[in-house]
Amino acid sequence: MCLDFVDGVTQHKRKRIGYKVMDRNGSAFQGRYYGGQKMVIGREYTSCGQRMIPSGPIMYKSGYHIYLSKAFAMGFVRNMGGVVVKVKFRKVVASGMELRDMPTIVAKHMTILEEITK
Repeated sequence: MCLDFVDGVTQHKRKRIGYKVMDRNGSAFQGRYYGGQKMVIGREYTSCGQRMIPSGPIMYKSGYHIYLSKAFAMGFVRNMGGVVVKVKFRKVVASGMELRDMPTIVAKHMTILEEITK
């Protein structure tokens, strides 16, 4: 997914917990986009530092896209499938909205804490 628009990352400096939509792959979880790295609970992962242009003039550093609202993540899964995992994140590199109304941050580092949907 890509941010529809980008806002200021400073508003999210104190937030540390969010929700990510992933696919289950055996005992691991796998991202849906850009290579689908397999991830396990409790290990911190670091994204690559490439820049990308998701649409038009919007540019931001790549990273893990994490929803700030559990309800939005659960709604996405109801409509599109997958599982929701609760994650801890750090080093926010961008923030904005996905799918027009889903508050989202993009973080350099992410650790899966637990699966929310089972």
